[in-house]
Amino acid sequence: EGLRRIFVPKDAPPGAYTVYLNSQAQESYERNPKAVAESKARQDQADADQKAADEANKLAVAAQTKAVNDAKAADDKSKQAAQAFQVADKALKDAQAATTKVEQDVKTAQDAVAKADADLKTKTEEAEIKAAQDVKTKAEADLKAKQDELAKAQADLKVKTEAQTKSAEEMKTAETALTQANEAKTTADADAKAKADALKAAQAAKAAADKNFTDISNANKAKPVNLTVPSTPVMIVVKEAPAEITAAVPGGGNLKQGATLEVKITVQRKAGFEGPVNVTLPLPPGVTGLKTEPLSIPPDQTEGILKILAEANGTEGKIENIVVRGEMDHRGKASVDAPVALTITK
Repeated sequence: EGLRRIFVPKDAPPGAYTVYLNSQAQESYERNPKAVAESKARQDQADADQKAADEANKLAVAAQTKAVNDAKAADDKSKQAAQAFQVADKALKDAQAATTKVEQDVKTAQDAVAKADADLKTKTEEAEIKAAQDVKTKAEADLKAKQDELAKAQADLKVKTEAQTKSAEEMKTAETALTQANEAKTTADADAKAKADALKAAQAAKAAADKNFTDISNANKAKPVNLTVPSTPVMIVVKEAPAEITAAVPGGGNLKQGATLEVKITVQRKAGFEGPVNVTLPLPPGVTGLKTEPLSIPPDQTEGILKILAEANGTEGKIENIVVRGEMDHRGKASVDAPVALTITK
Protein backbone atom coordinates (compact mmCIF):
# COMPACT_ATOMS: atom_id res chain seq x y z
CA GLU A 1 0.00 0.00 0.00
CA GLY A 2 1.05 3.63 -0.34
CA LEU A 3 0.00 7.11 0.58
CA ARG A 4 -1.26 9.62 -1.90
CA ARG A 5 -2.05 13.07 -0.54
CA ILE A 6 -4.37 15.38 -2.39
CA PHE A 7 -3.59 19.05 -1.87
CA VAL A 8 -6.50 21.38 -2.45
CA PRO A 9 -5.38 24.79 -3.76
CA LYS A 10 -6.32 27.61 -1.46
CA ASP A 11 -8.32 29.30 -4.22
CA ALA A 12 -10.35 26.15 -5.04
CA PRO A 13 -14.09 26.95 -5.06
CA PRO A 14 -15.98 25.32 -2.19
CA GLY A 15 -18.12 22.35 -3.17
CA ALA A 16 -18.26 18.54 -3.47
CA TYR A 17 -15.84 16.86 -5.83
CA THR A 18 -15.54 13.29 -7.04
CA VAL A 19 -12.08 12.24 -8.17
CA TYR A 20 -10.38 9.03 -9.21
CA LEU A 21 -6.82 7.86 -8.82
CA ASN A 22 -5.28 6.20 -11.82
CA SER A 23 -2.64 3.53 -11.16
CA GLN A 24 -0.38 2.44 -13.98
CA ALA A 25 1.85 -0.61 -14.15
CA GLN A 26 3.47 -2.87 -16.72
CA GLU A 27 1.94 -6.32 -16.99
CA SER A 28 3.39 -9.26 -18.90
CA TYR A 29 0.71 -10.18 -21.43
CA GLU A 30 0.41 -13.18 -23.75
CA ARG A 31 -2.10 -12.55 -26.50
CA ASN A 32 -3.23 -16.15 -27.00
CA PRO A 33 -1.71 -18.65 -24.54
CA LYS A 34 -4.32 -21.24 -25.52
CA ALA A 35 -3.02 -21.27 -29.09
CA VAL A 36 0.54 -21.75 -27.77
CA ALA A 37 -0.58 -24.64 -25.54
CA GLU A 38 -2.48 -26.30 -28.40
CA SER A 39 0.52 -25.90 -30.74
CA LYS A 40 2.81 -27.36 -28.05
CA ALA A 41 0.48 -30.35 -27.69
CA ARG A 42 0.60 -30.90 -31.46
CA GLN A 43 4.39 -30.63 -31.38
CA ASP A 44 4.60 -33.19 -28.55
CA GLN A 45 2.28 -35.55 -30.46
CA ALA A 46 4.32 -35.13 -33.65
CA ASP A 47 7.49 -35.86 -31.68
CA ALA A 48 5.93 -39.03 -30.23
CA ASP A 49 4.71 -40.08 -33.70
CA GLN A 50 8.17 -39.56 -35.17
CA LYS A 51 9.80 -41.63 -32.43
CA ALA A 52 7.26 -44.42 -32.97
CA ALA A 53 7.78 -44.28 -36.76
CA ASP A 54 11.55 -44.36 -36.29
CA GLU A 55 11.31 -47.43 -34.04
CA ALA A 56 8.94 -49.14 -36.50
CA ASN A 57 11.33 -48.35 -39.36
CA LYS A 58 14.27 -49.85 -37.45
CA LEU A 59 12.29 -53.05 -36.83
CA ALA A 60 11.24 -53.20 -40.49
CA VAL A 61 14.84 -52.73 -41.68
CA ALA A 62 15.98 -55.49 -39.30
CA ALA A 63 13.21 -57.78 -40.58
CA GLN A 64 14.13 -56.92 -44.17
CA THR A 65 17.80 -57.73 -43.53
CA LYS A 66 16.83 -61.06 -41.97
CA ALA A 67 14.52 -61.85 -44.89
CA VAL A 68 17.32 -61.10 -47.37
CA ASN A 69 19.72 -63.35 -45.47
CA ASP A 70 17.10 -66.09 -45.17
CA ALA A 71 16.34 -65.90 -48.91
CA LYS A 72 20.05 -66.11 -49.76
CA ALA A 73 20.51 -69.11 -47.45
CA ALA A 74 17.44 -70.79 -48.96
CA ASP A 75 18.76 -70.12 -52.48
CA ASP A 76 22.15 -71.62 -51.59
CA LYS A 77 20.46 -74.64 -50.06
CA SER A 78 18.20 -75.04 -53.11
CA LYS A 79 21.20 -74.94 -55.43
CA GLN A 80 23.03 -77.49 -53.30
CA ALA A 81 19.95 -79.74 -53.30
CA ALA A 82 19.67 -79.42 -57.11
CA GLN A 83 23.33 -80.31 -57.53
CA ALA A 84 22.93 -83.26 -55.16
CA PHE A 85 19.89 -84.42 -57.18
CA GLN A 86 21.86 -84.22 -60.41
CA VAL A 87 24.58 -86.40 -58.87
CA ALA A 88 22.01 -88.89 -57.50
CA ASP A 89 20.10 -88.95 -60.78
CA LYS A 90 23.27 -89.61 -62.79
CA ALA A 91 24.23 -92.35 -60.35
CA LEU A 92 20.78 -93.92 -60.82
CA LYS A 93 21.03 -93.76 -64.58
CA ASP A 94 24.50 -95.29 -64.45
CA ALA A 95 23.16 -98.05 -62.18
CA GLN A 96 20.24 -98.64 -64.56
CA ALA A 97 22.61 -98.86 -67.53
CA ALA A 98 24.91 -101.20 -65.64
CA THR A 99 21.97 -103.43 -64.62
CA THR A 100 20.67 -103.54 -68.21
CA LYS A 101 24.13 -104.56 -69.46
CA VAL A 102 24.47 -107.31 -66.85
CA GLU A 103 20.94 -108.54 -67.69
CA GLN A 104 22.05 -108.80 -71.31
CA ASP A 105 25.22 -110.63 -70.20
CA VAL A 106 23.08 -113.06 -68.15
CA LYS A 107 20.87 -113.75 -71.18
CA THR A 108 23.96 -114.32 -73.32
CA ALA A 109 25.31 -116.69 -70.65
CA GLN A 110 21.97 -118.52 -70.51
CA ASP A 111 22.03 -118.90 -74.27
CA ALA A 112 25.59 -120.24 -74.04
CA VAL A 113 24.53 -122.85 -71.44
CA ALA A 114 21.55 -123.92 -73.58
CA LYS A 115 23.78 -124.23 -76.64
CA ALA A 116 26.40 -126.22 -74.69
CA ASP A 117 23.69 -128.54 -73.36
CA ALA A 118 22.28 -129.08 -76.84
CA ASP A 119 25.73 -129.72 -78.25
CA LEU A 120 26.48 -132.21 -75.44
CA LYS A 121 23.44 -134.25 -76.42
CA THR A 122 24.71 -134.67 -79.93
CA LYS A 123 28.02 -136.23 -78.88
CA THR A 124 28.50 -140.01 -78.82
CA GLU A 125 32.17 -140.44 -78.42
CA GLU A 126 33.53 -140.38 -74.93
CA ALA A 127 36.17 -137.80 -75.75
CA GLU A 128 33.69 -135.60 -77.48
CA ILE A 129 31.23 -135.97 -74.61
CA LYS A 130 33.91 -135.01 -72.12
CA ALA A 131 34.90 -131.93 -74.14
CA ALA A 132 31.26 -130.88 -74.57
CA GLN A 133 30.68 -131.42 -70.86
CA ASP A 134 33.64 -129.15 -70.04
CA VAL A 135 32.18 -126.48 -72.31
CA LYS A 136 28.83 -126.76 -70.61
CA THR A 137 30.36 -126.66 -67.15
CA LYS A 138 32.28 -123.51 -68.04
CA ALA A 139 29.13 -121.93 -69.54
CA GLU A 140 27.23 -122.71 -66.38
CA ALA A 141 30.02 -121.17 -64.25
CA ASP A 142 29.94 -118.04 -66.46
CA LEU A 143 26.17 -117.90 -66.07
CA LYS A 144 26.46 -118.19 -62.30
CA ALA A 145 29.01 -115.37 -62.23
CA LYS A 146 26.77 -113.19 -64.40
CA GLN A 147 23.75 -113.95 -62.21
CA ASP A 148 25.73 -112.98 -59.10
CA GLU A 149 26.84 -109.79 -60.88
CA LEU A 150 23.21 -109.08 -61.80
CA ALA A 151 22.07 -109.52 -58.18
CA LYS A 152 24.75 -107.11 -57.08
CA ALA A 153 23.80 -104.62 -59.84
CA GLN A 154 20.12 -104.88 -58.90
CA ALA A 155 20.95 -104.23 -55.21
CA ASP A 156 23.04 -101.21 -56.20
CA LEU A 157 20.20 -100.04 -58.46
CA LYS A 158 17.80 -100.20 -55.52
CA VAL A 159 20.17 -98.12 -53.38
CA LYS A 160 20.62 -95.58 -56.18
CA THR A 161 16.85 -95.42 -56.77
CA GLU A 162 16.16 -94.72 -53.08
CA ALA A 163 18.95 -92.12 -52.99
CA GLN A 164 17.57 -90.39 -56.08
CA THR A 165 14.04 -90.39 -54.63
CA LYS A 166 15.29 -88.91 -51.35
CA SER A 167 17.36 -86.33 -53.18
CA ALA A 168 14.34 -85.36 -55.31
CA GLU A 169 12.26 -84.87 -52.15
CA GLU A 170 15.01 -82.76 -50.57
CA MET A 171 15.27 -80.66 -53.73
CA LYS A 172 11.52 -80.12 -53.75
CA THR A 173 11.57 -79.17 -50.05
CA ALA A 174 14.43 -76.72 -50.72
CA GLU A 175 12.55 -75.23 -53.67
CA THR A 176 9.45 -74.77 -51.52
CA ALA A 177 11.55 -73.15 -48.77
CA LEU A 178 13.14 -70.85 -51.37
CA THR A 179 9.72 -69.83 -52.67
CA GLN A 180 8.53 -69.07 -49.16
CA ALA A 181 11.75 -67.15 -48.34
CA ASN A 182 11.39 -65.07 -51.51
CA GLU A 183 7.76 -64.32 -50.66
CA ALA A 184 8.81 -63.31 -47.13
CA LYS A 185 11.53 -61.08 -48.60
CA THR A 186 9.01 -59.44 -50.94
CA THR A 187 6.71 -58.79 -47.99
CA ALA A 188 9.60 -57.47 -45.86
CA ASP A 189 10.74 -55.20 -48.71
CA ALA A 190 7.25 -53.75 -49.06
CA ASP A 191 6.89 -53.31 -45.31
CA ALA A 192 10.32 -51.64 -45.06
CA LYS A 193 9.38 -49.22 -47.85
CA ALA A 194 6.06 -48.44 -46.17
CA LYS A 195 7.79 -47.85 -42.83
CA ALA A 196 10.44 -45.65 -44.48
CA ASP A 197 7.69 -43.61 -46.17
CA ALA A 198 5.85 -43.34 -42.84
CA LEU A 199 9.04 -42.15 -41.14
CA LYS A 200 9.57 -39.48 -43.81
CA ALA A 201 5.98 -38.33 -43.36
CA ALA A 202 6.40 -38.26 -39.56
CA GLN A 203 9.63 -36.28 -39.90
CA ALA A 204 7.93 -33.79 -42.19
CA ALA A 205 5.00 -33.50 -39.76
CA LYS A 206 7.43 -32.98 -36.86
CA ALA A 207 9.27 -30.25 -38.78
CA ALA A 208 5.96 -28.56 -39.60
CA ALA A 209 4.84 -28.82 -35.95
CA ASP A 210 8.16 -27.36 -34.77
CA LYS A 211 7.83 -24.43 -37.17
CA ASN A 212 4.21 -23.91 -36.19
CA PHE A 213 5.10 -23.88 -32.50
CA THR A 214 7.99 -21.45 -33.09
CA ASP A 215 5.82 -19.13 -35.17
CA ILE A 216 2.92 -19.18 -32.71
CA SER A 217 5.24 -18.80 -29.71
CA ASN A 218 6.94 -15.81 -31.31
CA ALA A 219 3.62 -14.27 -32.28
CA ASN A 220 2.27 -14.76 -28.75
CA LYS A 221 5.45 -14.08 -26.81
CA ALA A 222 4.74 -12.31 -23.54
CA LYS A 223 5.15 -8.55 -23.91
CA PRO A 224 4.93 -5.80 -21.31
CA VAL A 225 1.81 -3.68 -21.64
CA ASN A 226 0.82 -0.59 -19.73
CA LEU A 227 -2.11 -1.30 -17.48
CA THR A 228 -4.23 1.54 -16.09
CA VAL A 229 -6.56 0.77 -13.22
CA PRO A 230 -8.82 3.49 -11.77
CA SER A 231 -9.50 3.61 -8.07
CA THR A 232 -12.86 3.64 -6.44
CA PRO A 233 -14.42 7.13 -6.40
CA VAL A 234 -12.99 9.56 -3.86
CA MET A 235 -15.46 12.15 -2.52
CA ILE A 236 -13.89 15.44 -1.49
CA VAL A 237 -15.90 18.21 0.11
CA VAL A 238 -14.10 21.55 -0.12
CA LYS A 239 -15.17 24.16 2.37
CA GLU A 240 -13.98 27.70 2.81
CA ALA A 241 -10.78 27.50 4.87
CA PRO A 242 -10.97 29.36 8.21
CA ALA A 243 -7.20 29.97 8.06
CA GLU A 244 -4.00 29.50 6.13
CA ILE A 245 -0.73 28.33 7.63
CA THR A 246 2.81 28.52 6.38
CA ALA A 247 5.90 26.78 7.68
CA ALA A 248 9.38 28.28 7.53
CA VAL A 249 11.80 25.33 7.76
CA PRO A 250 15.38 26.38 8.56
CA GLY A 251 18.46 24.82 6.97
CA GLY A 252 16.54 23.40 4.02
CA GLY A 253 14.88 20.91 6.34
CA ASN A 254 18.05 18.98 7.10
CA LEU A 255 17.83 17.34 10.52
CA LYS A 256 20.31 15.04 12.19
CA GLN A 257 19.15 12.15 14.31
CA GLY A 258 19.09 13.14 17.97
CA ALA A 259 18.70 16.86 17.10
CA THR A 260 15.73 19.24 17.17
CA LEU A 261 14.53 21.50 14.36
CA GLU A 262 12.49 24.63 15.16
CA VAL A 263 9.96 25.41 12.43
CA LYS A 264 8.23 28.80 12.47
CA ILE A 265 4.49 28.46 11.90
CA THR A 266 2.46 31.44 10.73
CA VAL A 267 -1.36 31.48 10.82
CA GLN A 268 -3.54 33.81 8.80
CA ARG A 269 -7.14 33.60 10.08
CA LYS A 270 -10.07 34.50 7.82
CA ALA A 271 -13.78 33.93 7.20
CA GLY A 272 -14.55 35.26 10.66
CA PHE A 273 -12.45 32.64 12.45
CA GLU A 274 -10.82 33.93 15.63
CA GLY A 275 -10.10 30.73 17.60
CA PRO A 276 -6.91 28.86 18.49
CA VAL A 277 -5.02 26.68 15.99
CA ASN A 278 -3.44 23.39 17.14
CA VAL A 279 -0.40 22.50 15.05
CA THR A 280 0.74 18.87 14.55
CA LEU A 281 3.10 16.89 12.35
CA PRO A 282 1.21 13.80 11.10
CA LEU A 283 3.68 11.16 9.92
CA PRO A 284 3.25 9.37 6.60
CA PRO A 285 2.94 5.55 6.75
CA GLY A 286 6.27 3.87 7.40
CA VAL A 287 7.95 6.94 8.87
CA THR A 288 9.10 6.61 12.49
CA GLY A 289 11.27 8.48 14.97
CA LEU A 290 9.90 12.02 14.51
CA LYS A 291 8.24 13.69 17.48
CA THR A 292 6.93 17.22 18.17
CA GLU A 293 6.08 19.17 21.25
CA PRO A 294 2.41 20.28 21.46
CA LEU A 295 1.86 23.66 19.80
CA SER A 296 -1.30 25.76 20.07
CA ILE A 297 -1.37 29.25 18.63
CA PRO A 298 -3.79 31.33 20.74
CA PRO A 299 -6.51 33.51 19.17
CA ASP A 300 -4.53 36.67 19.78
CA GLN A 301 -1.36 35.37 18.11
CA THR A 302 -0.42 34.47 14.54
CA GLU A 303 2.90 32.71 15.04
CA GLY A 304 4.41 29.82 16.95
CA ILE A 305 7.43 27.51 16.98
CA LEU A 306 6.96 23.79 16.21
CA LYS A 307 9.87 21.79 17.57
CA ILE A 308 10.63 18.59 15.65
CA LEU A 309 12.86 15.95 17.29
CA ALA A 310 14.55 13.24 15.24
CA GLU A 311 15.18 10.13 17.33
CA ALA A 312 18.37 8.14 16.91
CA ASN A 313 16.68 5.01 15.51
CA GLY A 314 14.14 6.72 13.27
CA THR A 315 13.66 6.86 9.52
CA GLU A 316 16.57 8.21 7.49
CA GLY A 317 16.61 10.12 4.24
CA LYS A 318 14.18 12.48 2.59
CA ILE A 319 10.71 12.25 4.09
CA GLU A 320 8.12 12.24 1.32
CA ASN A 321 4.56 13.59 1.64
CA ILE A 322 5.01 15.16 5.06
CA VAL A 323 2.98 18.25 6.06
CA VAL A 324 2.37 20.54 9.01
CA ARG A 325 -1.30 20.46 9.92
CA GLY A 326 -3.35 23.17 11.61
CA GLU A 327 -6.55 21.95 13.28
CA MET A 328 -9.36 24.21 14.52
CA ASP A 329 -13.07 24.43 15.31
CA HIS A 330 -15.01 26.70 12.99
CA ARG A 331 -18.45 25.60 12.00
CA GLY A 332 -17.28 22.10 12.78
CA LYS A 333 -13.92 20.46 12.69
CA ALA A 334 -11.53 21.92 10.10
CA SER A 335 -7.88 21.45 9.16
CA VAL A 336 -5.40 22.96 6.76
CA ASP A 337 -1.98 21.61 5.71
CA ALA A 338 1.30 23.12 4.64
CA PRO A 339 3.91 20.87 2.99
CA VAL A 340 7.38 20.86 4.54
CA ALA A 341 10.74 19.48 3.40
CA LEU A 342 12.57 17.21 5.83
CA THR A 343 15.73 15.16 5.31
CA ILE A 344 16.98 13.05 8.23
CA THR A 345 20.66 12.22 8.47
CA LYS A 346 22.86 10.54 11.03
